[in-house]
Amino acid sequence: MTSVSSFARSLLLLLACATVLASCDSALEEDPTSFVGPDNFYNNAEDALAALDGAYKGLNNDFDGETYIPDETHLQLVETPGPTLMPIPNYTPGSPEYAMDNWTWSPSLPNLVPAYEDAYEGINLANAVIDNVPGIENMDTGLRERIVAEARFIRSIHYFNLVRLFGAVPLRRSEVKDLANAQSALPRTPEDSLYTFLINDLERAISVLPPKSEYSGGDVVRASKGAARMQLAKVYLRRGSMSAANGLTGQRRLAQDGDYRKALDLINEVIDSGEYTLPEDVQAQYRDMFIDATANQPPGEGAIFAIQRDAATDGSSNFLPCLTAPAGSDKFADASWSNFTSELPFYNSFENADLRKEVSFITEYGEGESRAVYDQDDIEGDGYTIDTPTPYKHAVQDGSSTYCGENNDFVLLRYADLLLMKAEAINEMNRGPNGEAYDAINRIRNRAGLDDLDSDLGYEGFREALFTERSRELFFEHKGWFDVQRYFDIATERIEAHAQVDGNESYLFGPADPQIDDPQDRLFPIPQIALDRNSELVQNDEYYGY
Repeated sequence: MTSVSSFARSLLLLLACATVLASCDSALEEDPTSFVGPDNFYNNAEDALAALDGAYKGLNNDFDGETYIPDETHLQLVETPGPTLMPIPNYTPGSPEYAMDNWTWSPSLPNLVPAYEDAYEGINLANAVIDNVPGIENMDTGLRERIVAEARFIRSIHYFNLVRLFGAVPLRRSEVKDLANAQSALPRTPEDSLYTFLINDLERAISVLPPKSEYSGGDVVRASKGAARMQLAKVYLRRGSMSAANGLTGQRRLAQDGDYRKALDLINEVIDSGEYTLPEDVQAQYRDMFIDATANQPPGEGAIFAIQRDAATDGSSNFLPCLTAPAGSDKFADASWSNFTSELPFYNSFENADLRKEVSFITEYGEGESRAVYDQDDIEGDGYTIDTPTPYKHAVQDGSSTYCGENNDFVLLRYADLLLMKAEAINEMNRGPNGEAYDAINRIRNRAGLDDLDSDLGYEGFREALFTERSRELFFEHKGWFDVQRYFDIATERIEAHAQVDGNESYLFGPADPQIDDPQDRLFPIPQIALDRNSELVQNDEYYGY
């Protein structure tokens, strides 16, 4: 995949700014004789591909020099409310970090804004492709259809994030071309309609996208049929969980008969395609997937779709490890900021035999007198600057590189998740596991060096084991909040239990005082800035989402 051409940048910036009415006046001061606008841009295949690459870029950058999905505020939003990670700086009542970890969020919380606004920027870039590329006559028909299908897949990522974070949100089906049109207010679209829209988009994408094996060269990182099938399976799993059994009430009971069956069929289609595998060496796979993958190269054998980073051309480098490395450590030459760390009960949930533990946490650093080795029995004297071990995903394991400015990609869909999704779909569909469900979860456990699960677990026991395994395998991959939604009872019980670790307030081992208000807190509030800009947008403070 090529980076966004300079020819397309003016158009892409205009579309992004118009979507959210951001302060883009200076950026839009262009020479009118050379300006590239929507009406004179889409002329050939090169233009179509440039616009599509801009839509891919919308998954990563928000045109303000920051990142979107793989960034700090998004990480706080989708990981710290759960029972695995917590933020460290400014951890005092009233701070955004404290609010996210303790479920005291409000519409004015700044962390909400990028997740909302950047998603609509990305949607507008995808809409531009979907609206304009079909009208280009001077290009190959198959390529034209594939480009539109890729844009539908990209759009689905944004809308699926929005509906899971905020519930009913405005549905923009078409491109916003200028600031005047952007000011047209849209009301919230009910969640059931958003799920119908998502399913339709992904079904259309699946019907056109090629399998991964038909891509070559730099195109191997593009959306494939397998990626779209897995994404649609996630949509069905989420909708299937929106039932009375999972505590959903009123208009939010959206589960339909057959949701889990459809999810399972899609999962099996991806597995049976033979396009993807689960590498048996989990430590090597973590290194390949989270560490050594570079721009325009597939990020490891088990990856199904990843968000590309290319620091050299657009500044979309990876700085996630610098957010977690202990302050003052020698793990990265760039910086070590200690912005996030693990919750101690979660860290302790890893058995010592679990091969993932070594490549998932930083437990020691430095040499000689500066050497620090984490010891939870000697927090004061171990020299480790944080009270719990910090995550060590998305980073080179030996500390030899400065990965705050490198290109390792952000894996969004991977095979291990697919297998755990299969186990979940079977357990929910049958109200209990069968042999296939056990086989799926045990493949994940066995390659981590763990024994099979007990074979006599019922529905609830297997469900709890699944949540545990998903947490261990997928933490720090921006899936935590979405798992909390599907396993709300299990997750919130653990969150509240983590707040009581040792009863010792001298150390930060877990959330200080979680205030879980069900059902209000099953969704985040629409950001206040969005309400101020859109007169049709309303918020029910008693029940976020309606």
